[in-house]
This record gives sequence, structure tokens and C-alpha cells, in this order.
Amino acid sequence: MTFQTESTGDFVLGLIAGTFIGVGLLMLLAPKARSEFRERVSERAGSAAQSAGEQYRRLGDKARQWADHSRDVGKKLYDDARETMNEMSERGSKAIDDANPSHV
Repeated sequence: MTFQTESTGDFVLGLIAGTFIGVGLLMLLAPKARSEFRERVSERAGSAAQSAGEQYRRLGDKARQWADHSRDVGKKLYDDARETMNEMSERGSKAIDDANPSHV
């Protein structure tokens, strides 16, 4: 029983000593670690913001290209449809005139 009690006491003493040493090291190193951490976070945040800005610009450029292309295609389709309707109207009028001899 004595051996177990000494072993438990040594363990607790080691645990307490380790805790104090760890806290001491943490207090010595923490300010530097915090400032380095903040610096790294700041750099990464700046890099992410710059990347997001570039992506936003690229997306805007692509959207303008799509809009221009869509407008051009739409205008061509409108012009083609209008021309086809005019041709059909002229053919219809001619067919009516040809079918109605009294109109001549």
C-alpha cells in the first residue's frame, strides 16, 4: 500500500509541477504567438479579400460579355424574324392580288 500511495503522490506532484511549467512557458510564449497568429490571420484575410475582388471583377467581365453576346444574338433573331415576316407579308399580298383578277 505504501508503494501505491507514493506513486500516486509522485504523480500528483509531477502533474502540478508540469502544470506550473506549462503555464510559465505559455505566459512567456503567448504574446509572441498571439501576434504572429494575428499577423498570419491578417495576411490571409487580406489575401482572401484580394482574391474575392479579382473573382468579382472576372465575373463582372464575363457577365458583360454574356450580356453583349445575348443582345447581339437577340437583335439578329429579331431582324431575321422581321425580314421573314415582311417577305411572307409581301408573298401573301401578291398571292391575294394574283387570286383576285378584279383587283387588277
